[in-house]
Amino acid sequence: MELQRITKHTNPSARREKWHVVDAEGERLGRLATKVAGLLQGKHRPDYSRHQLSEDFVIVVNAAKIGVSGAKMAQKVYHRHSGYPGGMRTRTLEEMLARFPARVVELAVKGMLPRNRLGRRMLRRLKVYADAAHPHEAQVRIGMGKPKQAPAAPAPSRRRRPASTEPEAPPSDAPEAETETAEEQTLAAEGPQTAAEQEPAQGEPEEAAADAEQEQSESAADERSDNADAETEQSESAAAERSDNADAETEQAEAVAEEQSESAAAERSDNADAETEQAEAVAEEQSESAAAERSDNADAETEQAEAVAEEPESAAADARTEQPEGERK
Repeated sequence: MELQRITKHTNPSARREKWHVVDAEGERLGRLATKVAGLLQGKHRPDYSRHQLSEDFVIVVNAAKIGVSGAKMAQKVYHRHSGYPGGMRTRTLEEMLARFPARVVELAVKGMLPRNRLGRRMLRRLKVYADAAHPHEAQVRIGMGKPKQAPAAPAPSRRRRPASTEPEAPPSDAPEAETETAEEQTLAAEGPQTAAEQEPAQGEPEEAAADAEQEQSESAADERSDNADAETEQSESAAAERSDNADAETEQAEAVAEEQSESAAAERSDNADAETEQAEAVAEEQSESAAAERSDNADAETEQAEAVAEEPESAAADARTEQPEGERK
């Protein structure tokens, strides 16, 4: 036998609210906030469900007399911002307890509740007061009392039957009266049977008319059905035609787009080839001009070197020519 786990949730309307009073005098802030958050979430109830709102309220009194450990009075800092540049405001725990003691407990409990709409509804059921007085004494007393019970149903009253003024018939006449009533019932039953036997002869035309009307309505229904089938076929054929037209248009558009893309690709390829050829021609011209220029420079340098080499020889020849013959000997 397979066991099945059945989770039952209590209807929120069937829950009965309860008010809890928590005294914060001498309590640690974190311990107190944990306890209050558990009460607001309903974790102490046997029908606790994390997705349902608990019907319990929590009243915290003497919030100004709460305690902390260590140097948190001066080290714990609360920040708030005004929304404008440079609007950061800070207060220490000591300053908050002096000015807003209830806000200290509310912020601590808020940090331990769910961050959603359910948590905000739980936080609204928290009532924090700086001293021991609070205005919820009536609610607390009602919560401590017994639940109201539904009023019991009234007991049925016994009424006596009124005395009949008619004289009672003698017991001897009772069998005769029963016999007479039986005979009357028999005659009444036989009367309708004879009438029913005569009715078919008169009701035949009515039945024929009813059959004709039924046949006419059936033929009209068949005609409407045929018309509906024809309309359906016509609409289906029209839809198929529209679908075919749409497919043809799509294919045509795809073909046009493919042609355009091919032509664009061919054009880009032609442009690239032309640019390549132009670049090659320019590079070839530049190389040829550079080679010609280098050749010209080389020729000029060769001529210059030859000229420089010929100058001493010509000078020596001229000097020998200018010397007298005796000196040359």
